[in-house]
Amino acid sequence: MDWDNKRSFIRRETKGTFGPIWTPEEDEICRRLSPDYKVLEQELPNRTLKAIQRRCSILGVHRSTYRWSSYEKSKVIEHFEAGSLEELARILPTRSIKQIRDMAWNLGLHREKPPFKKTGYEDVDYVRAKIREFGWVTEDIDVLCETTYFRRVTIQQPNWHVVRRALKLIKAYDAVLNED
Repeated sequence: MDWDNKRSFIRRETKGTFGPIWTPEEDEICRRLSPDYKVLEQELPNRTLKAIQRRCSILGVHRSTYRWSSYEKSKVIEHFEAGSLEELARILPTRSIKQIRDMAWNLGLHREKPPFKKTGYEDVDYVRAKIREFGWVTEDIDVLCETTYFRRVTIQQPNWHVVRRALKLIKAYDAVLNED
């Protein structure tokens, strides 16, 4: 067995520290198709996704991440609460909407919640409006009323017993607030 055959046998049959040794052909496939890991997995069926990602990182062709500049952060702070995400995406063309939303979350920014949809039942709508006014969430009034009625997304037919109980609680809480 000559030296070239031994080398190919060693490359094919032996394992390195992190699995089978990578061939120059596999490296070229990684360089050509990176960072599309789904295609790379199909082209390299004997390699795991983590092995492919690690090899691309070693070769220097992995998906790069960029730090947020202070300018980008200031634009997110300035426009997130009032402006639309599409507007922010136009201001920051190198960032996706998901990246912008994640950065706003990391900065502790929150958008104003949209108002509740009207149910057509005056008492239910009043309870929901007061919940928002007090800064409560629907789970709070449900705990006080010992029910799961208000946290439902849609209310088909009102449970008037629960609604009356919630109205009493809200009126009592509103009276306490107005005393001060």
